[in-house]
Amino acid sequence: MDVRALAIDYDGTIAENGRTPAPAAAALARVRASGRKLVLVTGRILVELREVCPDVDRMFDAVVAENGALLYLPGLGRTHPLGAAPEPALLEALSRHRVEFKLGESIVATLTPFAAAARAAIHEAGVPRILEFNKGALMLLPEGLSKGTGLLAALAALDVSPTEAVAIGDAENDHALLAACGLGVAVADAVPALRARAQHVTRAPGSLGVIEFVEEYLLRAG
Repeated sequence: MDVRALAIDYDGTIAENGRTPAPAAAALARVRASGRKLVLVTGRILVELREVCPDVDRMFDAVVAENGALLYLPGLGRTHPLGAAPEPALLEALSRHRVEFKLGESIVATLTPFAAAARAAIHEAGVPRILEFNKGALMLLPEGLSKGTGLLAALAALDVSPTEAVAIGDAENDHALLAACGLGVAVADAVPALRARAQHVTRAPGSLGVIEFVEEYLLRAG
């Protein structure tokens, strides 16, 4: 497989406790040095991502934030919303149901204990939103958006075919990410459902699994 791009999840995959360990950052730098594009695909809101990963502009060719609802191209300094802004009726319904939430450009982010209340708020507001789970996190996304659709937009901007891309992830919301690429990889400590559907599972967990894949497969492939 001719790999021209590596798409990678953040929390639980390349980041540990919100930060990217130095050896993992060095492995990603080697990917870019090899001439391949590097795409970060995360459920995080962009402003929060910058707080925990201040070098994001230097590290990645493209960033898909908000679980596929926002595309950021560091080289151009431009953000491209891929979904609608949070609807006022939804925010009012969430407040009535006492759901604690944060707002992105498109997503509404909360926690899994609020799932039932968030579902009720979506129904009351009558808006086209879905619930996307990511371990303890919960996102209210516009229908039709996912990490996979966001990645496709990023690859199109980078002029890379999806069949020439590899994706690595660890959580429930990474299913669409892996499915959008020519090769889907799960780290060893990924949720069982993702490991079962991945085409390749690393021996090592988290960022160590990323380093393993980069050194033993991606860079060795030339």
